[in-house]
Amino acid sequence: MLDVLVTGVLFVLMHFPFRMVAYDMSFWEIISNVRYIADLFITHLILSYIRIKSDSLYGAILPHWVSDFAYRIVIHI
Repeated sequence: MLDVLVTGVLFVLMHFPFRMVAYDMSFWEIISNVRYIADLFITHLILSYIRIKSDSLYGAILPHWVSDFAYRIVIHI
């Protein structure tokens, strides 16, 4: 369980640079957005559960890719 929590923190932190560039946000704007951080962490927990149940990293990569792809389509509509 500790490994899921530690990787969850890393998962959240890995998304900060993208958010800073894509939305022209400062580091402080991101960390003050508690909902964004909570959403990322919950997403990590769901993807970790899928990874554990499927016993494959691809089980988590596919929904993450689909989510990113769908998000980009919605943004450009």
